[in-house]
Amino acid sequence: MNDRKLQRQNFLRQVPLFGGVDLQVCAELVHTLETVELGQGEVLYEAGENAGSLYILYSGKVVLEQGGLQLNELGAGAHLGDMEFFDMAPRSFTVRAKEPCELWCLPFDAFDKLRRKNLKDFTLVTMNAARQMSRQLRQSDSKLLDHHKQSSGAAARVG
Repeated sequence: MNDRKLQRQNFLRQVPLFGGVDLQVCAELVHTLETVELGQGEVLYEAGENAGSLYILYSGKVVLEQGGLQLNELGAGAHLGDMEFFDMAPRSFTVRAKEPCELWCLPFDAFDKLRRKNLKDFTLVTMNAARQMSRQLRQSDSKLLDHHKQSSGAAARVG
């Protein structure tokens, strides 16, 4: 295995999405990865586009936008596109590079192949993705509640 593939394999093992997944499975997934490089301000994908892959952010930072609002910022080790994998809906966010980035594109077909070949590791990836989505939902709920409390407090002071 060349150095680049070994580097990718080791990095994948550190990404929470692939926590606990067999080393051989990570090695096989590495063969399906395509590198995507973005300059600052470039768009990876737009909200509403059809999805066929998820992305792993190897370096740099991206922002998630919706309706002109910046909703989140993600750095190295993050993955994007898992919601679309599960619900097969169009992209929910526009993803824009905050700084130069390298991302790895992992086609949904690779996950389907993993499902057919190794249900145990497919289940691990699925559970890891569900945990991450649950954490993000809790964070969003907390931010929304804080915003609501601040808005209610300001309205009470005015009234």
